[in-house]
Parts: sequence; C-alpha cells; structure tokens
Amino acid sequence: MSMVEKKKTKYIPLPIELYNEIQRIVKENRNLGFLSVPDFVRDAVRDKIIQIENKVRENKHNRNNSFIDAEADTEVFEGEAV
Repeated sequence: MSMVEKKKTKYIPLPIELYNEIQRIVKENRNLGFLSVPDFVRDAVRDKIIQIENKVRENKHNRNNSFIDAEADTEVFEGEAV
C-alpha cells in the first residue's frame, strides 16, 4: 500500500462496559500480543468469521452427505447407523 493510499475502515460503536473490559484485558495481558482495543476487536472478529465459515462449511458438507431413509422418513447422515 502506498503512502497516499489510505486504509478504508468503518467505526462500530461498542457499549462502554464492553470497551472497558477489552481495554482491561489488553492492558493486563500484554503477552497476548494485542496492542490496543481495536487490535483485539479485529482479531476477535476475524476468529468469529472463521468459526462461522467453518460451521457453515460443516453444515453444507453434512447436508451433501445425507439421504432420506424413505421407510423411516428421517434424514440419515454418512457414517450413522440406519
């Protein structure tokens, strides 16, 4: 990124209690590597996005590997006993 080019950011309000808690964690746990509240929040949001994407991928995989047991009229997933 050139010096002229600026990072595009959006500002998201946090309840003051949540901000203060994050600030306390950052200050008391410098060994975790967070330099600031925004640094902590960016990391937490990235982790949550990864967690959700993995869950969506897992659910999609489970749906793709299932079939309907016509006699029992239930969905059966790969590896389950019928």
